[in-house]
Amino acid sequence: MPDDQQGQISGLALFASEIVLLVMSSVVGAMSDRLGRRSVLAFGAVLLAIGYVWYGYVDSVTTLVAMRMFMALGIAVINVMIGALMADYP
Repeated sequence: MPDDQQGQISGLALFASEIVLLVMSSVVGAMSDRLGRRSVLAFGAVLLAIGYVWYGYVDSVTTLVAMRMFMALGIAVINVMIGALMADYP
């Protein structure tokens, strides 16, 4: 990656992952109410683990942004579930 494009690419990847986080937060909350907190939390952990493994195979900017979006999905699930679990068990 050229030095002069690192900031632009980092910003693009961060922007894409933040969009996924914003959109999926409410969806994950509703999904956890229907399916149960434990299964949704496990699903998020599996998504994040798969994302970390696949992160090593990134070879272009497009796949980097796609992987950041995939990992943001797992992060959104875990983030929402931690808040829900803390509210359930004060």
